[in-house]
Amino acid sequence: MKKKILFTLFIFSCGLTSFSAGYLNTKFPLPGKSIADHKTQINTIGYVFSYAARNVRGCNNFRVTDTRVTAGLRNAFRKKGKLTAGMWSEEWIVDACGTTVTVPIDFEINKSRTEFHIK
Repeated sequence: MKKKILFTLFIFSCGLTSFSAGYLNTKFPLPGKSIADHKTQINTIGYVFSYAARNVRGCNNFRVTDTRVTAGLRNAFRKKGKLTAGMWSEEWIVDACGTTVTVPIDFEINKSRTEFHIK
């Protein structure tokens, strides 16, 4: 019984990963030089598109065309090679119905998660 439940959870999680790979018609990892990991990009993208929508009224077609780090990693700490703390800033460039929108984002990794703040 326990194996059956674990197998079901595994299959379900694979389905979610496949879903996230095409979330909002966006493929991950995003293009450019972002140092945000796959999960953080997925968690951030909806807010980035919302920001773009506020700047380009009436548009519902968004695509990230580039990402770049604007302030490098600072206060970084690694444990067993994995980044466990640090802050950095990026700009994600969004094509919103032919209009370019630059979205400034601050990232911070703390003990349990990576937080992001759109400026």
